[in-house]
Amino acid sequence: MGSWSNGLCGCFNNCSLCLVTYIAPCYTAGKNADATGGSMPMTCLAYLLFAPAGIFLAAKAREKIREQKGIEVS
Repeated sequence: MGSWSNGLCGCFNNCSLCLVTYIAPCYTAGKNADATGGSMPMTCLAYLLFAPAGIFLAAKAREKIREQKGIEVS
């Protein structure tokens, strides 16, 4: 079984990622989508046009990552 490489507040270990995500969360979401076989431009656009959709998109990205890495749902 896989596991997450960082804890809940692990983003603070990488200050540049933390800052980019704070300023432009659509970019980080797009990079995550791209890493899991999704579309970076479409994810960024969805974040920009439909901000509340970000919660749904983030949940779907985590689900895909869990499946790819074999991480159990907690």
